[in-house]
Amino acid sequence: MKTESRRNIKSEINELKQFKSWCDYFDVADFVDLAFYDSKCGCCFITLESWVSEPKVNAIRLCAFMSLSQFYVDGVHVEHGLDYGLS
Repeated sequence: MKTESRRNIKSEINELKQFKSWCDYFDVADFVDLAFYDSKCGCCFITLESWVSEPKVNAIRLCAFMSLSQFYVDGVHVEHGLDYGLS
């Protein structure tokens, strides 16, 4: 899994590290091609491999809910996760 933050903002990098840790824990990191945190809009765009099964996508979304403030997983609307709007 590749992770990037547009402006290398510390909070975004921390969220990406947490996301990667959860994906490793649930053994779904290999199904994520890229997690890109766009600092301009405050949203993490998650690009998946093309062959990911629905249960794996659901596990990845769960990892995102537990670690990312705002995220977008391939083809799904923007979702809010960890502490959205509380900072």
